Amino acid sequence: MQVRYSADTVSTWPTSGGAPTDCLGQAVTDGLVTNRFYAKPSTSSGEPELYCEGSGKQAQPLVEGIEKIRVTYWLAGSSSAVDAPAISRERWSYVYAADICGARLSEPDEAQSGLRRLRGCDVVAEDGRTHQAFWRHVTIRNSLAAEARGDA
Repeated sequence: MQVRYSADTVSTWPTSGGAPTDCLGQAVTDGLVTNRFYAKPSTSSGEPELYCEGSGKQAQPLVEGIEKIRVTYWLAGSSSAVDAPAISRERWSYVYAADICGARLSEPDEAQSGLRRLRGCDVVAEDGRTHQAFWRHVTIRNSLAAEARGDA
């Protein structure tokens, strides 16, 4: 998942020198923050981690135990969310919401026996570890999307 937005000190945490930053706290000087998030196994432990590659192109792990992250997008006038490749360049301004789904894997010492469900999200897989899904629907401020829905 890639996120881009205007670099300013309101949308980011500024550096000690007042410059806007990317997801890793690196100063951004070109006016646009680009953060790329993905999940992959750690090269040292083999356990899954959520990584961020900031504008400086240096990926670093942010959170251990994240197996998967997926984002789908809602376009004005659509009846369901779609993946990013299905959205043409000129249609991105009509995106008004995103569904973000992530999957977390418990630590090996948190293994459970048997099948367990918590609010329909957690299950214990064959490896004895709990796999938990998290989901959020996030609205996005896009003026063209608001106009197309009649909100503007």
